[in-house]
Amino acid sequence: MKRLPTYEDLRRPLPPWHPKAWYFAAQSLMLRTIGRTACGIDLGYRHGFNSGVMLDYVYENRARGRWGIGACIDRGFLNAVGWRGIRLRKLHLKQVLRGAIEERRARGKATHIVDLAAGGGRYLLEVLSEVGPGGITALLRDLRREGLDEGRRRAEALDLRNVRFELGNAFDPAELAALSPQPDIVVTSGLYEIIPDDALIRPHFGRVRRILAPDGTFVFTAQPYHPQLEMIARVLPGLDGGPWVMRLRSLELLERWAREGCFTRWDALGDPWGIFFVVAVSGGAAPVGPDLQGPPR
Repeated sequence: MKRLPTYEDLRRPLPPWHPKAWYFAAQSLMLRTIGRTACGIDLGYRHGFNSGVMLDYVYENRARGRWGIGACIDRGFLNAVGWRGIRLRKLHLKQVLRGAIEERRARGKATHIVDLAAGGGRYLLEVLSEVGPGGITALLRDLRREGLDEGRRRAEALDLRNVRFELGNAFDPAELAALSPQPDIVVTSGLYEIIPDDALIRPHFGRVRRILAPDGTFVFTAQPYHPQLEMIARVLPGLDGGPWVMRLRSLELLERWAREGCFTRWDALGDPWGIFFVVAVSGGAAPVGPDLQGPPR
């Protein structure tokens, strides 16, 4: 793999005389004009290309657009390697969650699942519908009410009655400590990829281990690589309207942090491009002593 720009590199604007600045400006102009005849690109500019709304559109994978050409552009957009990786990540995530649930069922154990930053929770709700309600409850939390509202509508459509929804901050130690009942499976999808601050991510593993059942599993997603990293940062807006700049983290780094958080087992399932991984960590005793990291900033 070629060396990619760092997060700090991408946070700095290119000099106006740099050929890359001209190239990315031309790309941006094209996407903001004719590109917006494609429904997916238009959605990205309205809501952010890393928004939950965009993610649902990518999962649906149905090209739409205006004036004939829009649907053709949209198909090319949806076929980008990053979006193909996202769709495969969803399949892998569902596979890992089903496996964890079925393993507990085989041991005659009930399962309580907590998704700390669920958005609309499509992947988890689909898994719950597929495995059936026996012995399973779930809590879906998120900072954004609109995502939870979408999740409630989807749960009603799937006739899921073993699911609750609540507003919540995935990184707040007090909120995590107050979760009840104790989760057997904790899941976060796409959360670590959009948080650039290592000081939030590193202690999070220990906080999750503290709230997890002794035989529980923490399932999260990771992104160590992206071939379109610089184009995305220079051209596409994110959820907050600013540039969508991603901080990549290696699997080796995340495994080290997970082991610092007292997890002892590590299993990772990735795509053929090396972009997205679904990781399950388990084992180990919860950290002893107070959480000295303090509240999230």
